[in-house]
Amino acid sequence: MFALLQCLTPILMMAGYMDELSERQKQILRIIIEEYINTVRPVASENIAARHDLGVKPATVRNEMAELEAGGYITHLHTSAGRIPSDKGYRYFVQQMLGFSPGLSLPNDEQRTIQHQFHQVQNDVEEWMRLSAAVLARTAQNTALVTEPRSVSAIVKHCQLLSIKERTALIVLLTQDGTVRQQIITLGEAQTQDELTMISNKLNERLVGRGLTTLPADEPGRSNAEREIETHLVAMLHSIEDLTTRDIIYDGLVNMLSQPEFKATERVKQVLEIIEGGGSLLTLLTDVLTQDGVQVIIGDENRLNDLRQCSVILARYGVGEKAGVLGIIGPTRMEYGRSIGGVRYVARLLSEMMEDVYGPLQ
Repeated sequence: MFALLQCLTPILMMAGYMDELSERQKQILRIIIEEYINTVRPVASENIAARHDLGVKPATVRNEMAELEAGGYITHLHTSAGRIPSDKGYRYFVQQMLGFSPGLSLPNDEQRTIQHQFHQVQNDVEEWMRLSAAVLARTAQNTALVTEPRSVSAIVKHCQLLSIKERTALIVLLTQDGTVRQQIITLGEAQTQDELTMISNKLNERLVGRGLTTLPADEPGRSNAEREIETHLVAMLHSIEDLTTRDIIYDGLVNMLSQPEFKATERVKQVLEIIEGGGSLLTLLTDVLTQDGVQVIIGDENRLNDLRQCSVILARYGVGEKAGVLGIIGPTRMEYGRSIGGVRYVARLLSEMMEDVYGPLQ
C-alpha cells in the first residue's frame, strides 16, 4: 500500500500543490495538449492565435504561455518556438479538465460493439482476458494489459487429502471465492487414507474461514504430518494470491512502439524490459487490487524509472475478493479521455460478467 501511495501522492495532493489557472490559461493549456497529442509537434503562440478564436492578441497568448511555462505546465524542446505539455500540464488536464467525471466514457455505439463482443464469449473466462486486452489496445492505440482474476485474500473453505501411494498424496484446496487448487506432495512418512482423512478433518477445523493474515499459531501435540501438510496449504494460499508475470496478458505492444516517442532503440529496450521482467510492475498491479476507480500515473509520478516517460492507466475489476487489474501503458502524449473511458468501461463490464458467473462474492 505504501508503495502505491508513494506513486499516487502527486494525484492525491493535487488540490494543494497546483497553482490556480485563469480561464484563459486553462483554455490555452487545453489547446496545447490536444494539438500536441494529435500532431506530435510543439505548439506555437502564433498558431494558437491564428487558429483559435480566443478574442485576444497574439502578444497576450505569448504572455499567457510564458506564465504557463513559468508554472511548469508546459515546456519547450531545445530552441523550438513551440511549447509542449509537461507532466504537470498533463496532470492538470486529467485532474481538473477531464475530472474523472462519470460521463467520461466511450461513445454509446462503441460500448454496444464491445458488449456484443464479450457476449460472444460469455462462458469462456480465459477468452475474456484476451478480448479485454485486444479491446483496450485498439481503443487506446497503445499497449494494454490484463491480469487474470484471483483472490485478493484467499480464505480457506475446505481442504481434502487423497492417498495416491504410501508416501504420495493429493491436496485439494477450495477457497471461499470458488478457486480450486490441487497439488501432489511427497510425505515424510507413509499415511493411509484413513489417516489422511483424519488430518484433513483437523486442518479444516483449524483453517476454514482463515487466510494468510489470520492463520492460527502453532499448537502443542500436533503431528509432524499435520504440520507438514499445513505448510503445503499455506504455500498454496500464497500461489493463489501472488501475481506472476505468467498471469499478465498483453496486447498492442506494436501500437505503442510505433509512436514517435519510441523511435530510440534505448526507449524500446527499457519498456520491453519492464514488460518482460515484470517484477516492479507486478508490485504496482498488486497494489492497484486494493484501489477503487481508475488510477492514472503520469510520467515522473511512476516509481519505475524506465516508465517515467510513459503514462499508466489502471483499474481493478472483479467481484468481492476475486479481482484482477486491467489497463494501458503508453507515452505521456496519449488520448487520456478515451483511454480512461475505455479502461473504466471494460473494468465495469468484466465485473458485471464475473458477478453473473460467480454471484456477489463477499
